Amino acid sequence: MKNSSVAVRSVTKTYRRGQRRVTALLNVSFEVWQGELALLVGPSGSGKTTLLNLIAALDRPDRGEIIVGGSEITGLSRSAAALYRNERVGFISQSPELSPTTRRSFWLTSRPAISMTTTRARSPSCYRAPAASEARA
Repeated sequence: MKNSSVAVRSVTKTYRRGQRRVTALLNVSFEVWQGELALLVGPSGSGKTTLLNLIAALDRPDRGEIIVGGSEITGLSRSAAALYRNERVGFISQSPELSPTTRRSFWLTSRPAISMTTTRARSPSCYRAPAASEARA
């Protein structure tokens, strides 16, 4: 039986904007199974980035739980969350100007961007994404 890679269960996240509370996510639940491709689509302001930030342990939900690779990540300390991101999470920015490399003189194509996320010094190979050449469909 396959294990779920990511499980989001009854997750809610709100933010304050002045005196107002803005609900970015309300009772969101889903699972992504190992080997499955999932797309996160929606209009601007629909909570896509908030959800990704929660899965990456950059932020915490107000309610609910997030399980990645069998480990519950919603209650991680700051140092444990940083270790989790270093060992288990790869970021490919849609804004290449955020990369220090690109500020020098060139833009990253998707191949170097994917490769850059998989070459962390202490990242166990079992958590690395496929080589950039294998990631193309």
